[in-house]
Amino acid sequence: MKRLLISSLMAAGALLAAHLVEKRQTPWAFAQEKAAEIKLKKVQYDRFNQASQAVKQNAERLQTTLKDAAPTITAINQDVEKFQFKLQHRLAQIESIAQHMETTLNKSEQKE
Repeated sequence: MKRLLISSLMAAGALLAAHLVEKRQTPWAFAQEKAAEIKLKKVQYDRFNQASQAVKQNAERLQTTLKDAAPTITAINQDVEKFQFKLQHRLAQIESIAQHMETTLNKSEQKE
């Protein structure tokens, strides 16, 4: 176990050294860069959490609003159904008159 830990640390050290040589970066600059990246990730994580909480709260408010609006929607649907029921009789009368007019026009055209 000790040997595995030592080899892992040696490999990580070698990779870090290779990275620093390749990037031509000092260990201090590398540490500063990584610290800045970690701070940025923390800010992004905090913003994500805030946005997530806002979505959750908005979804809860939407659910509440939909529950509160259900009686109103039901009443509107009932009013529409009543209006359509009342309208059916009038539409039938209009259609009857239109058919009568068409029949009369057809008869007058046939006479001519």
